[in-house]
Amino acid sequence: MSASPADIVRQGRLTRFLENVLSGEKTLGTAKESERFIEAICAQPDPAACVTKLISGPNGLPSAQACMRIKTDQAFLNGSATSLLRYLQAPTLKAICEGDLLHQVILCVVEPPIFWNAFVLAYRESTLNLQAQQCFGWLLLELISLPTDQATQYRALAQDSTIQTCLLNSSEAEIKTIGQRIKDILSNITSPSTLHGSNGPGGRHDNDNIDFRQISILPTADELTSQKKPFLMKAEEIEEAEEDTRLATHLDNQFRLLREDMMGEMREELHIALGLKKGKHRGMVINGLQVTGITCDERGPWGLKLQCLYDFPQLARIKDDKRKKFLMDHNKIFKHLSLACLIIDGEIVAFPTVNRDEDLLSSM
Repeated sequence: MSASPADIVRQGRLTRFLENVLSGEKTLGTAKESERFIEAICAQPDPAACVTKLISGPNGLPSAQACMRIKTDQAFLNGSATSLLRYLQAPTLKAICEGDLLHQVILCVVEPPIFWNAFVLAYRESTLNLQAQQCFGWLLLELISLPTDQATQYRALAQDSTIQTCLLNSSEAEIKTIGQRIKDILSNITSPSTLHGSNGPGGRHDNDNIDFRQISILPTADELTSQKKPFLMKAEEIEEAEEDTRLATHLDNQFRLLREDMMGEMREELHIALGLKKGKHRGMVINGLQVTGITCDERGPWGLKLQCLYDFPQLARIKDDKRKKFLMDHNKIFKHLSLACLIIDGEIVAFPTVNRDEDLLSSM
């Protein structure tokens, strides 16, 4: 969608304002000007180019630092401050110089800790909205990932059980994932045998552990909805492993590879079903199910009986007296003992096994 004339004019004004501040022609003396400076940064279409300008000139980082401490009230934290932190989360920034440019901006935001102290307090007091909570978790994650001499004070905060519990128990999957990543990075710090640093195993979701023996073979809902790439080692990493750890490294890698063989297609299919990824379904998707009872028979200890509100596409044109025979002849439709995924309101709630009953399936 093309921008409207009004949007083009607004973009031009904000860009000019940003350039005037960066050149020193304009200083930020009021809260309103500071918020406009943040708005001007967030309006730039290329975050990498914008951050480069902030860092390369003498007025960029000091201006960013000043605008983050003129106001620290709830409205600012949930508004302009959150907008800037969301802007800084652009993947391109993390990729430039291994995140060095991003870290320069982050450090100027939190030091001196006028804004940071207010942000931490607001998180503790639960006055941040969900977007601001996500920004708090992301910022804390970036801070504890800094070199040790810069990260020590932030790692102490991240180890606070109250902070960790709030992140891990969030209703938002993205915030929970950040909390899990923070938890596992802190574990990595006390585990010198882990050689992969912040890119190593652990923290991508609730079933990504440093010790592969602690990984559940059956997937979790958080794991299947995670869009983080799984931890898998390259061949040269295994070859370069120390002799006394080579066997353990091989076992770890084989487990993760075999499990990914099982998980890959399942994860992709669910991402398509949940709208997280574009693509064509290979499996069968049934919408509009409702629970009609519980079954107990020789096939299993118990099960849920679900009724579909709409007829199956494969049976739509089959006459009543031929439906059962059709199902018996086509036993791959709802194949017996195949694994399914039950999704309610966009949330994965269970991974049931199909108990195929032709009599029930053929009924209208």
